[in-house]
Amino acid sequence: MRLGALMVFIFDQENNMAVNSVTPAQQDAIAGLYAAFWNRAPDTTGFGFWVNKLATGAATLDEIATEFRNAPEGVAEYPTWSTNVELVTEVYANVFGRAPDAEGLAFWTAKLTTGQATFPELVVDMVEAAETNGSNDGLLFTNKVIVGVYVATVAQTDNGYVCDNAFNLVTSDTASVATAEAWVDANNTGATYTLTTNIDTINVTGQKVDTVVGLTQGTNQTYNTGDTVNGNNKTNVSLVANGNAGTDLSPIVD
Repeated sequence: MRLGALMVFIFDQENNMAVNSVTPAQQDAIAGLYAAFWNRAPDTTGFGFWVNKLATGAATLDEIATEFRNAPEGVAEYPTWSTNVELVTEVYANVFGRAPDAEGLAFWTAKLTTGQATFPELVVDMVEAAETNGSNDGLLFTNKVIVGVYVATVAQTDNGYVCDNAFNLVTSDTASVATAEAWVDANNTGATYTLTTNIDTINVTGQKVDTVVGLTQGTNQTYNTGDTVNGNNKTNVSLVANGNAGTDLSPIVD
């Protein structure tokens, strides 16, 4: 079977195309908002939606931050009765990984108190400040952004457990990025689907990395022209073919 003959429809082709067409800076900007607002990695579906808006000019980063703030998750995390000190303290912890010092707290709350910035605009400002901060605070946030983009574009998952916990091992040390990404990979495994000697149609479900296994040669070959794997517009499918005599085909991850 030629690999090109196997039809594979992965998690959300429209969103995936958007992810592949934006700049790294735009990806970082959206991942940074997820980290700053909720201290979590972005789910792939949401990430694709927001980077597409940013890349196409449908919304500015400030406008997207406002939508984050007004979304149910944003309202739940930052109730309307929150004080400016409470708002700054939580975002400060998400961005810089610690409670604000007195000077920092006064600086950022003053922006809200004096009307220099709305809360969503403040979050964007804090993200930009972290990205240009060469201290451990800035390095921590940079590493969170790197891992967040990895979750959304490489692991390609909507798994809440993975997204919520992807930053647990992230520190200001650049080596922690690889450690966190390895954790993501280990916890993002999915189902295994085995092809038969017949022409198979496999309908994949879920949001994890699923594996389709088939023999590529021999009398019991199961990896055949005409086999079809259908994702559910949210599923990332990894195809692995193991043949006789040590013949292996590289995994397809799209």
